[in-house]
Amino acid sequence: MQNGRAALSLIPHDIRKVPSEKVFRKILHPLYQPDGRLTKLAFFLFYPIYNQVDEKERSVRGFAKFFCQTLTKRPNSELSCTYCGAQGANEMASYVFPFITKRDKYPNTYSWGEIKSLNFCPKCMLTSFAANNRLLFRANSPTRKSDYISTVLFFSANDKQLTKFYSDFIEGTLAPTYYTNMKILERVKKSYASYDILWYPEELLAVLIDYISTKIHDLRRLEKQLGALLFSCNRLSSGVSGTTIYDSFDIIDDLNPFIRGFYKLKQKVKNQDAFKIFFRNLRTGSIGRPVGGGGRAAFSTDVGDFTRRRHFFRKLLVHRRWDWKTIESLVIFKASNNNTAPYLKSFISVIMDELSLSGKDTFREANDTGYSIGITIKKKETNYKKLKKFLFDFRRCRRPQEFLYLLNLLQAHAETVLYNTDAFVSPENFDMAKTAFLIGFSNAIFRK
Repeated sequence: MQNGRAALSLIPHDIRKVPSEKVFRKILHPLYQPDGRLTKLAFFLFYPIYNQVDEKERSVRGFAKFFCQTLTKRPNSELSCTYCGAQGANEMASYVFPFITKRDKYPNTYSWGEIKSLNFCPKCMLTSFAANNRLLFRANSPTRKSDYISTVLFFSANDKQLTKFYSDFIEGTLAPTYYTNMKILERVKKSYASYDILWYPEELLAVLIDYISTKIHDLRRLEKQLGALLFSCNRLSSGVSGTTIYDSFDIIDDLNPFIRGFYKLKQKVKNQDAFKIFFRNLRTGSIGRPVGGGGRAAFSTDVGDFTRRRHFFRKLLVHRRWDWKTIESLVIFKASNNNTAPYLKSFISVIMDELSLSGKDTFREANDTGYSIGITIKKKETNYKKLKKFLFDFRRCRRPQEFLYLLNLLQAHAETVLYNTDAFVSPENFDMAKTAFLIGFSNAIFRK
């Protein structure tokens, strides 16, 4: 409802009058392409009424006409509004408010509009429907008969703050296409001038956080509360009416530490494109490799290329922790191609500071150790295959004793002495320390 009120505050209309079809077109604008045709998200949300709209009018105009007629009909005086308690309401179908997803209690998209168990007065009905206007999405089609849709919906302390947030950061970048309504996700020719293509809602939120951080010039503006709701689903076209399977549904209460961290990353490394470079290099697979003869849309979008990056951001954004095993696997993947993940160490460091995570000293000490011995051994050994073997050998260590034994052997080989190895002693912090060491070691041996 907060998002609905924020949307309506940005759409000129007379609240004393029954909303016109034009108001409904403005509400639906971010869900339809400029020529009025459906986007992937609009098709997913309004599939239950698809056949109720005249075939010749299946555009934003036709759907706006349908909703205007449906949501402005005279209320039943015997029903009271479930939300505000006002007398005079109508039954609500699932396609009016798609965010309610508890199957055994409320109507939802599983019901295809057949279940009607909530009553809304005209004002609350319009407000709930207007929340569709604030949905930000990215869709992918892994096969011709399936779509994967990732969605983000922001919220704040109150309607006024949320409206100001959308006005300041989001309105200018809304540009609906078939697969997304975010202009910042468009690909441009200049390297790193745009964000990488993405798949999952955690990735979409990370990109939005970075975009917001690029617009912040005074961190005191982040004193207001900002959170996000994420959900994603698979839409399968097989069968009579298709099948929708929800993949994730998460609520993140406070995004400000992440916005500050993303902002400080760019300040720390003195590169405004730092996150874009970092984000793109967290993706596995062939980045930007044209397939099928090239062309604008002919880029590999294998879902497997994005799963590790999803795990990385999901653990961070949803659980406010690091998935050290995922980070380790990303480091090893990059090392297998004689590369590193740019800004990985810097990103982890600034986020640990912002979230006040434990183990900051352990991470930095282990990373410094890996980098130091990596620089030293590189002077003794110029064969990349042997240097990579050292890295993979450390990765295979499962216990502190194994790791310290191998570290002693490497010190002897490099003819150097490390005076502090306390970071690798504790079993509780071993995964963090080993991953930090691998980041530092790989940065040293693969640095240009």
